[in-house]
Amino acid sequence: MMAALAFMHRDDLFPPEQAVAAPDDPVALCFAERAKDIDNMLAEGTINAQQAGLFKGRAEALCQAQLGGGGPPAPPQ
Repeated sequence: MMAALAFMHRDDLFPPEQAVAAPDDPVALCFAERAKDIDNMLAEGTINAQQAGLFKGRAEALCQAQLGGGGPPAPPQ
């Protein structure tokens, strides 16, 4: 199970290169700020790599929900 989680979050755990947030994309900027904090906690040893992957997934979902609308638009009534 751990191997499956590590494989699914391989890009979170071992990013191929640091993504640069677009200056006009509020979701990307939000996530970049939170990802930096998560990486700092990982470097300090506060959390482990598995937790970092989980937290980044949650941070991305949070930023998307708060700033990106959180899903498709509601159908017209």
